[in-house]
Amino acid sequence: MLKKIFKKNPLVFNRSAAARVLKISHNLILRFEEWENCVFLIVKGQRPRFWTKKDYRTNFAEFRKKASKELETTRLDLYSFKVANKAKNSIHYLDAAPNTIQCNCEDYRSQIRLLDVMGGTAFCKHGYAALGLLGFDRLSDYIKQFEWLADNYYQEIDYDEANHYIFGASVY
Repeated sequence: MLKKIFKKNPLVFNRSAAARVLKISHNLILRFEEWENCVFLIVKGQRPRFWTKKDYRTNFAEFRKKASKELETTRLDLYSFKVANKAKNSIHYLDAAPNTIQCNCEDYRSQIRLLDVMGGTAFCKHGYAALGLLGFDRLSDYIKQFEWLADNYYQEIDYDEANHYIFGASVY
C-alpha cells in the first residue's frame, strides 16, 4: 500500500488557529499535529481529539471577514482600493484582479508564499473589506461575477502600464 504524501499548511493549520476554533488560550494546547484529513489535538484537561480541516478553513476565512468589518475602505479608481485600519494606524493598497483582490499586506504575502504553492487562494482581511465595498461577501461570488462580465459584456481584458486591468466594452 502506497502512502499518500500531503503538504502541511502551517498558515491555516496551527496552534493559534486551533485556539480560535476551540475558543481557548493557545497555551492550553499541549500537542498539535496536522494530518492528511484532520488535525490531532491534545488540550490540557481534555481527551485527545480530531478536528476536520474544513473547520479550520472556515475559521481562516471567517476570522478575516470579521476583522474586515472594522476597516475603512475607499475606492481609488475602478480597480484600486485603499483600506485603512485606524486602530493600528495602517493603510494598505489593493488591486482587483479577475481571480482575487491583491493586497500589499504581510498576511497576503505570507499566504501567496504558502497557499498558492499548495493550490489555495490568498486572501486577507483587507481583501474582504474591498469585497464588501463591491457588494460581495465571498471571493467565489466576486470571481463568478467577474467571469460573467468578461464573457457577456467585455470584448477584451488587457493590462495597462500600472498592471491594472483595462476592459474594452463591447457593442450590444
